[in-house]
This record gives sequence, structure tokens and C-alpha cells, in this order.
Amino acid sequence: MSNATQQFEPAIRNENSVDFSFPIQGYCDPRFAPVVDAFRENFVQIDEEIAEVGACACVIENGKTVVDIWGGYRDEHRTDPWRPDTIVAVRSNSKGLCGVVANIMADRGQLDLDAPVATYWPEFAANGKQDLPVRFLLDHRAGLPVLTEKLWPGAVFDWEAMTTALAAQAPLWTPGEQAGYHTITQGFLVGEVVRRITGKMIGEVARELVSGPLEADFFIGLKPDEEARCADFIDIVEGTVYDPKTSRSPYADRLRAQFPAGPQANSATWRQSQVPSSSGHANARGMARMFSAVLGYGDHPLLSEAGRKRMTTIQHNLHESVGNRSIRQGMGTIINSPPWAYFGPNPNTFGSHGFGGSLAVADPDNGLAISYAMNQPHRSISTGIRSRRIADATYRSLGIDVPAQ
Repeated sequence: MSNATQQFEPAIRNENSVDFSFPIQGYCDPRFAPVVDAFRENFVQIDEEIAEVGACACVIENGKTVVDIWGGYRDEHRTDPWRPDTIVAVRSNSKGLCGVVANIMADRGQLDLDAPVATYWPEFAANGKQDLPVRFLLDHRAGLPVLTEKLWPGAVFDWEAMTTALAAQAPLWTPGEQAGYHTITQGFLVGEVVRRITGKMIGEVARELVSGPLEADFFIGLKPDEEARCADFIDIVEGTVYDPKTSRSPYADRLRAQFPAGPQANSATWRQSQVPSSSGHANARGMARMFSAVLGYGDHPLLSEAGRKRMTTIQHNLHESVGNRSIRQGMGTIINSPPWAYFGPNPNTFGSHGFGGSLAVADPDNGLAISYAMNQPHRSISTGIRSRRIADATYRSLGIDVPAQ
């Protein structure tokens, strides 16, 4: 951090007639004081039956960090305070990192998004997929949202097993004609194309292209010193899209079929793994740095203007069958799609959000990168109220109206 750390008024939440304090630290440009207030409110209120435990938020405006705050605790028992370098599981925000990597490679001529996947991965041509283009992997129209082969619990940690099964599988629909959020499979699909081109796992390529140059804490596959900085992710399954008993998704019974039984988010195996759609770890600062660089700011802009336009051009607005929702889908990114993916009042804002409420987005018209990460997830597949508070407070700080909730 380049700005001096400040101690802000703590958040006080009343629990069973006892006041509990959540410390808040970091930096905030005075113009953006409403963001700190919104961050504090996330700890005070119990939203969607969720009580915030620990979190961080960051806003970068025109390449300058104007908010970088953190607060609460890294553990469920609230004994270990959140620190400036704490990282946490950010789930499907990992897809945003993978999308940026793929678009950088396309920008550099290493990857043709219109080419058949089989150009890079010959085995993928099986079962009628010989003409399926790379772009359908990035915009969730490939027809491979879940595995149909019943692999063993724990197979999600076996790269060869997952990619071999996907290469052999027939699409569940005619590619391009329907959409379905590739919750877990997208990372293996995109990651294997990246591996065939570079000879490296996508987590390593992401470090070389994004995390390293930007000095951004955003990783797929942690090293031991990074793992030591992790906050506990208070994982839940019951009542979520992964729960076959209550999910609206027709694919719920397959979404976790390759996972071992029980919570995984805090295991060393999960934190070190390459499950690129979901096993990413970051803090808000790292995610905001990435999306600010996607907008072209800083010493290491990540995309050309043409590359950024390609990434943010709407590919479709189909009703996707896994989450049963409509999403304005870009090329490896989501374009602002309320109510499910609410990124603020500007319809041109794009980015990603993660299971439980984390957020990482960029507003090209206002030069903003806004991010939020937390360790206590909610059950909804939407962005949720907590990240919305942060986004809306950012725009109110600039005098921009936000829609009523």
C-alpha cells in the first residue's frame, strides 16, 4: 500500500444484547467516505441471514487507489483480525482472471478465439465438437456445463481426469444455440487450451501475465507463503445452487459430483489446486488492480483498446440453464446484468462475481475498478446486498444516482 493506513470507526453489531466490535482499517480518499460507511454497514446489518465476519474493499479511480480498506476477522470465531495482506477464496471471480488471461493471449496473437478448440487440443474434437470455437468456452455456450461421466469424488483435483472426460464428452445442446453457466468446467476447458499453447498451467500463466506485473494478490494455486495469509472461507452448501435438495438448477446433482464430501475451501488441497473456475484466492486490492489495468491504467495495461472492446462486447443475453437466469455475457466476462449480476448503475460496467458475494468489476466510462471480498458467503447466486452497498456508495461519492433497491 502506498497510502498511510488509517483507523476508522469500528462497526458495532449487537448480538443477543451484547455489542461486538469489528475493527476497520486502511485508506480512503475523503471524497469516498460513503464507501467506508457502506463497508461498516455490512458488518452492522445481518443480510440474507448472513452476518459479516471479515472483508476487504477497494476502489481505483483513473488508475489511482482511492479506497483500500479491510476489517473484521479472518476466522469464524473472530479471534484473528483481517490484515492488509489477507487473501480469501473468491470463487467465480477466478473466471474473471481466466478470461483476462485468454484475452491477453488473443491480443498477442497466441490464441484465435474463432478457431476450433480442437486446433489447440485435438482430442477435443470427439463426439461432434470438431468445429466448436474457443469463444463458446468463454461465453458459456459450449454445452459442457457439467460432466456426464461419473468420475470419483475428488476427481476435481485431477487435471488429466477432468480434461480427458470433457474432451470425450458430447455437448448437452448444440453449441452456440443455448447458454448454461459452466460453473466448474469452464476453467478446465479454457485452462487446457492455455496449457496446450504455452505448456504451462493457467495459474502459472496468470502469474506471469497479470499478478506478477501488477503486484496483485490474485492467484490460482497458492504457494505456502500465500496460503499462510488466507482467511478461512466459511463454506456452505445447504440451500445453495450446489444443493440438489433446494437448487433451482437442473444440474445441481452434477455440480459437486467430482468434489470430495464435506467443505473444501480451507483445505491445503483446495488452496493449492488448479480448479480455475473456482479456486482462485485474492483480496479486493488485487482484483481491482487487475481490472484497472484492463481499462488501460498504470504502468502495465493488460489489453489493447481493440482487445478490451472484444472482451466487453456482448456475445449474448440468453437465459442460461444452470442458474436459471439471464446474463449479458461478454468474452470471458459478465456485462452488468441486474438483478443477478448487479455492478452499479452503468450498464457498460463489466467484470465478475463470486459465490457468496465477492465482486470485481470495471466501469470504462467512469474509469473505476471496484472490488469486494469476504469470508462469510450468502446462499444466493446473485451478487447480493453487501457488494451492492460498496458499488452504490462508490457512485454516490461521485454524485451519480443509483437505482433504488
